[in-house]
Parts: sequence; structure tokens; C-alpha cells
Amino acid sequence: MTDDVRPRCRSCGKATLIDVLDLGRQPLANAFPEATPDQPSTGADAWPLCAVVCNECWLFQLLDSHIETAVVGEGGVNPSRTMSDHLRDFVATVIERLSLRPGDVVVDTASHGGHLQSLFRESGISTLTLEGSPAHAAAARRRGLSVEAGDVNAASAGRIVRGHGPARAFVDNYRLSHVVDPDAFLAGVRALLAPGGMAVLEFDHVLPILAERQFDAIRHGHFTYFGLASLEAALRRNGLAVVTVEELSVYGGALRVWAGADDGSPSEDTVATRVRDRERAAGLTDPSTYTVFAAAVRVAQGKLRAFLESARSDGRLVVGYGAPSRASTLLNAARISADLLPFTVDASTAKQGRMIPGCGIPIRAPERLIAARPDDVLILTWDIADEVVRSLPEVTAWGGRFLVPIPSVRVL
Repeated sequence: MTDDVRPRCRSCGKATLIDVLDLGRQPLANAFPEATPDQPSTGADAWPLCAVVCNECWLFQLLDSHIETAVVGEGGVNPSRTMSDHLRDFVATVIERLSLRPGDVVVDTASHGGHLQSLFRESGISTLTLEGSPAHAAAARRRGLSVEAGDVNAASAGRIVRGHGPARAFVDNYRLSHVVDPDAFLAGVRALLAPGGMAVLEFDHVLPILAERQFDAIRHGHFTYFGLASLEAALRRNGLAVVTVEELSVYGGALRVWAGADDGSPSEDTVATRVRDRERAAGLTDPSTYTVFAAAVRVAQGKLRAFLESARSDGRLVVGYGAPSRASTLLNAARISADLLPFTVDASTAKQGRMIPGCGIPIRAPERLIAARPDDVLILTWDIADEVVRSLPEVTAWGGRFLVPIPSVRVL
């Protein structure tokens, strides 16, 4: 196969991709179909879900599955209490560190249904949201938010700078992983920033994904999984450089990177240095690390299914808590359907009455869990397990157990 037809890295463009993990054919993880009496399961469309890593820039990413235009975000779903608190702190931190004032041009993207813009407004800061989904942009405008439909790139940056002026701050809360071409995104960020302006990028960190076998993070619509090293390479290609880094616990482990124009001087931030050292020690530039990860994921899938099969044989009722998009990858990859997990519950009324795509597991209101009195509650939103346990003291009172599935099934 020549380089002209060989798949290329989404970021550096090199034809140096190494196969890592094949999760089979998977539906769109955030397209929750309606549950109907005559449709106990769903035959939703599915596409190959394959993860690869670039042997040049070491970006972990999805192999092109040709469904990018079909993927939409999860706009309009209210965040958990844990994430609501995190978003509020995120906005406060950005305002304080950058000394933002009313009148400063601030652009945000992937604001999760306008939550970031609303939080900025509470502090007197007006933002402009760039929303990749035209439907979500229209819905946000109807709620009175200032939104432009479009991805972050040089064209949208030029339009915004001409209309509003260059940005004092650009704020990204998990949009980067959703874009097909991250370098075009970062080029747009650079074009948006005013002299001395700062970009704040928050994203799932690939290190805990690999180290803790968080394979449910891999799903259609999340095209890239950056480490600090792979992000720094992309930043440099687009005239940007790391200023400082924060390590976060949300979503199982994330990074918040503060970046500005690249002036050629090396970053001496202590946290950035620590993260670089940890990534190096974990072998993120060693192909064998990804081979070990893939093998461990296959074992974890088998053990999850075996646990649920054993529980069914023993007459124990196991139900789920949560219906995050990552649950679709987890359950479909492990071949788990409603015969092993009869239903899951979710506090979001937008998801109740629907199903986890592919596996067809019904999503119900939390009251249904209380009524069923299960022996075990499998927390599919395992990244907020503490919040879930606190919200359901009844489970412990009747002798039930809380379980998490990642990195392997264990009792809390």
C-alpha cells in the first residue's frame, strides 16, 4: 500500500498509524433511540470503531469510519452536580487568571448546551459561542445565547475577528476531541487570539485512558485522545505553545492546558514537566504500551460479561445507573443486552424512555431503581461514582452493592 492510500494521522498527517484496538461495529453513542413496547432492542446503524496511534506524533485516535457528518453532540443534556460544580469552578478560574473584564472578547466552544456562556454571564462577561452543530446553535439562540454555527478554523476565526475583534480568551471545554481535523482547529484558535491572548483547552487525558483501561472513552464522535506530548506537537505546528497545565480528576482524568502564542522559549511550568515525565514513563511513545492496553481491554470485556452472567445464574438482580454516551461502547463491546442488565436509570429526563443504542437497554427514572431493589447497581457513570452513591442511600440500607465496571468490575 502506498502512502497516497494509507490512512493518515488526523493531526500531523503522516501515514504512520499503528492498529491498536478493534471494538467492532458500534452505533453512534449519543443517539439514544426511543423505547417502545414492540421494540425491546434496537437495530441501530453501526460502523467500525477502531483505535490507532500515530508512530510519529503519538496521537491516539479513531481510524476514519466515514461517519463524521452524521455525528452530533449532546447539547441540551444537563450536567451532573459534579460537572456543574466543575464548570462553575472552570469559568471562575479562567476569569480570575486572565483578569477578564466586561467588554473583553471571549470565545467559547462546546459549551454543553450553553452552560459555559451562562456562567460567564453571571460574572458580567459576555462570550460568543462557536457551536459545531447547526441544530444546537439554533436551539441556543432561542434561549437567548450569543451563538454562531460552525467549527473553529481559520475561516470562522477571520469572521469573528472582523465582526467582534480578536479574542482576549478562547475557552474550549472538551470540543477538541470532537473535531475531525485538530490542526485546523488549533490554526483557528491562533488566528482568533489577540496579542497576549490565551487559549484554555480542557480535554480527556490519554494517560489514564490507557493506564486504567478506560476503553469506554473510545466512541464515534470522539476522534482524538490527546496526551500533553501529542498536543504540544500540534500546538507548535500552529504557532502556539503551552504556558501552564492543570491535572483534573473529571471524566476519569483530564488536562487543562493554557496556551499562548509561541515565542520560541521552552515551557518551564512544573506541572507540565511532571505530566511529560509521567507520559514518558508510562510508555506513550512505545508501541508495546498500546498492545498491552488492547489485550487488557479484551480481558476486561470478558470479565464484565462473565460477572453479569454469573449474577443472573445466581438469581441476583443487577441494574445500571447512568446513561452516558460512554456506556454504549462499554456495553456493546462486551455484548451485554437487557437479558443481563434489564435497565439503567438516569436523572436526565431527556434520556428517560429511551435506550442505550445498539444493546437496547432501557433508560428509566431513578425511582424505578428504588422500586426494583436490585442486589447490585452497576454505575455506568463511574467517573461520578461518589455522587451516585451519596444520592442513593436506600441501596446500602437494603443490603445492595454499588459496582463500577472500569478498569474491571469491583465493589465500592
